[in-house]
Amino acid sequence: MWLDDEPLRPTWHAPRRTRPLWIVVATVVALAVVAGVLWATGGLAERSDDIITVQPGEVFETGPYQFVFTEATIWERRYGDSPRSGWEVQVYGFGRTTADTSGQLRSVWTAIGVDGSGIAENGSIAKVGQFRSFGVEFQPGMPMAPVVLQADLPPEFEPDEFIDLLVGRIVTENRSNTGDASGEVLTLTRQRYQMRLPMTIGTGNPPR
Repeated sequence: MWLDDEPLRPTWHAPRRTRPLWIVVATVVALAVVAGVLWATGGLAERSDDIITVQPGEVFETGPYQFVFTEATIWERRYGDSPRSGWEVQVYGFGRTTADTSGQLRSVWTAIGVDGSGIAENGSIAKVGQFRSFGVEFQPGMPMAPVVLQADLPPEFEPDEFIDLLVGRIVTENRSNTGDASGEVLTLTRQRYQMRLPMTIGTGNPPR
């Protein structure tokens, strides 16, 4: 380490703290804990063997859920002549539960993002079927229902024609000493399903 003996110049300013490469904030929707992150190439360190590539429109299974996602739309948030206040992105697909009981969407980890950006924000499963409210869940024995993932992005975000979606791989573990079903829990693994979806820029207000 080298120290300069000269006094500080009066015009010197301490360096500003830079924005962290990614920010993650937990969001609770009903009893569902869903983390949404804007994905950037190299922004979040993932081992290559932790990524399972999925094509748009391809069904994949994580824990007691099956999902398929196809596309996304992003809307600019601007009020009158004021500067842009942010973005809202919605990812569209379908989902169902393979369990024998109804399943609220807990322990489902999702990440939404675009290559080249280092920003991360909240996301949530905002809608299942015709309902956008607290307590969203899949009913057993039913066909796939429409699913909407929603994320709020900051004003500095720059949209692209594609968006990367990550969904965590969940497995069922039995932690009971006797092995009975009461000891089964859902565990999030290191593995992620990754898909690149086409994204369009919407006009007007996003659907609710």
